[in-house]
Amino acid sequence: MGSDFTYDDISGREFDDDTHHLINETQKFYFIKSLPKNESSYSKLEYKISKKIMLPISIKFYDKQGIIIKTLF
Repeated sequence: MGSDFTYDDISGREFDDDTHHLINETQKFYFIKSLPKNESSYSKLEYKISKKIMLPISIKFYDKQGIIIKTLF
């Protein structure tokens, strides 16, 4: 794809593949932490979701050590 993202990153995950936690909420956004239930390339993903359009504005991908390795906007 000519980027640091894999096809799996772009195509998304099934909702039931992860355990989801609301970690914060503002007037405009939800902040969700998703932990994989099964083996994954990532230890967690953090989503910033627009309340207005109900779509992710950004997704942070964390490696197994808990360090952000890439962000999708």
